Amino acid sequence: MGALWQGLAVQRRVILALMLRETHTIYGDARLGYLWVLIQSAFGIAVFWGMRVFVGAGDPHGMPVAVFLILGFGVWTVMSDSISKCLNAVRVNQPLLTFPQVTELDVMLSRVAVIFVTQLVVSVLLLSVAYALGIEVRLNDAGLLYACLLLAPLFGLGCGMTLSALVVFIPSIERIVPLVMRLLFFVSGVFFSANSFGNDIAEILRLNPMLHLIELTRGAFSFSYPVDGMSLGYVSICTLCLLSVGLLLERYVRPRRER
Repeated sequence: MGALWQGLAVQRRVILALMLRETHTIYGDARLGYLWVLIQSAFGIAVFWGMRVFVGAGDPHGMPVAVFLILGFGVWTVMSDSISKCLNAVRVNQPLLTFPQVTELDVMLSRVAVIFVTQLVVSVLLLSVAYALGIEVRLNDAGLLYACLLLAPLFGLGCGMTLSALVVFIPSIERIVPLVMRLLFFVSGVFFSANSFGNDIAEILRLNPMLHLIELTRGAFSFSYPVDGMSLGYVSICTLCLLSVGLLLERYVRPRRER
């Protein structure tokens, strides 16, 4: 047990050091630093808010549009950025892997942690601004929100680890994934509600676990927002499967990457 705790302590220090390095790498070169992330998120939300106003779309199921879009963009960004950052984490941080204390899993964990913390801070700030402007922001189900906040980065990590390992055998995956993520952006409920469609289309959309997480997060903030057909269990099973496969593949391909 003493050796186990010592190993975990070393891994914790390694991950914290990698998080600091990732923070500097991602935001250190930008003049605005972390503020640039806030500006990017606010701009994206404003664009889609303007589009909804232009087409005459009202508040979706009684939820303010600002809260609807902030939650959608926040959860989506955690998952999509985690996948993309894990995909090239090993290639970008290859020199660090020469140190015996640093593993490929540590590099991916640190990247996902930075993305999650950053987006959580950005979402809280945007929701606070919305509340200060008189927009209703009310938490309905704290337990559901905590579950979604836990599953979103884990889902991104599991999917990213799996794809990162598969790149060793199929290098073209690294070019295909960005294209697939662009498609998923438009079918994951970032700027629409799944219940706005008929049953036939909604059933197809519900195959996407990302849609479930985004819709359930919105349901945690509104009594009136419908989450019919959305399942936390389905997302949990998908996340567990991806993490299990990702961890197994990561160990399997590690010797092949070292060649």
